Amino acid sequence: MMTTMIYNLVDAFFVGRLGQGFQPVASYNFGARKYARLRRGRAFTVRTGTLVLGILALIGLTFPSPIIRLFPAPVPA
Repeated sequence: MMTTMIYNLVDAFFVGRLGQGFQPVASYNFGARKYARLRRGRAFTVRTGTLVLGILALIGLTFPSPIIRLFPAPVPA
């Protein structure tokens, strides 16, 4: 349960906010028929998302034991 909550928090905070921030910019530029600007914005969003998630993956692969210790031990039934 706790693992799912932390995953959802990271997903919503980093990935979800990135898409929500791009959506109004994309809509405005699409409506104004500024397609070059729309493509640049999409490329920026993809690069930023890849960079952020790559850094998080690198941290997770480099320090797995300290991250696992953040989770509580299972309670015996």
